[in-house]
Amino acid sequence: MKKKVLVLILTAALLAMVGCGNQGNTQSENGTDATEQKVDKTKVEEASTDTKAEETADAEEEKTPAEDPDDIDVESEFLNDGTGIAPDIDISGCDTFTQIVDRKLEPGMGYANAKIGDEDVLLVASGCYDWGGGQMVAIDATIFRYDKDGAIEEVAKVTCGGTAYPLTLNNDILYCGANHWMVKDTIKDGKLSMVEQVNVEYGEGEATYYYTEAGLEPIVCEDDSEFNQLYTELEDATVIEFSVVGDV
Repeated sequence: MKKKVLVLILTAALLAMVGCGNQGNTQSENGTDATEQKVDKTKVEEASTDTKAEETADAEEEKTPAEDPDDIDVESEFLNDGTGIAPDIDISGCDTFTQIVDRKLEPGMGYANAKIGDEDVLLVASGCYDWGGGQMVAIDATIFRYDKDGAIEEVAKVTCGGTAYPLTLNNDILYCGANHWMVKDTIKDGKLSMVEQVNVEYGEGEATYYYTEAGLEPIVCEDDSEFNQLYTELEDATVIEFSVVGDV
């Protein structure tokens, strides 16, 4: 009997020890899970912080005020700049305007001799069209002159804004125009020099007129009087007539 009781006691003790061991393992495993969950939670919080920082930066960037319209140079370049439109002519080996016409121009191109300012110049157009009555005109030109040593040099490239506005001259001033702008040029010290320039811009149903005088910054006009004045002058100007290469 005593042996049975002793066996029972030993068996109970062994079962108790096994149970404690399993409980310890379970606690260890649970502890590991908790640690991993804590690490994962930290990573989530860090990612959330980074995302919020990026969103804040984007929001601040979007809130950056646009450039003040009053600080914008509305006419940083001449509106009649013909770069990329008027023809590029290699005048090497040419000593006269005639040689440029005979040696360098291609069929369909136009040329005209004119006076701009105090300079006798050659204008070369990429192409011409009939203004009426067989008068051939152009809306772009590369301008050449003779320098003080008698060598030919390019002065500038000019363009107009459409076939309704061919190149014109009035009192030796070159006029280049379009529906929304007009530029008057002369030649000074061998360079094309703007005399006056007007243009209009439309926004929110309203027209804003700008006027630029030689050597000065553009100004906003109170009305369209300066704008209309240059178009009135254009009515009295003479359209430059071109000869077309290849015509018989």
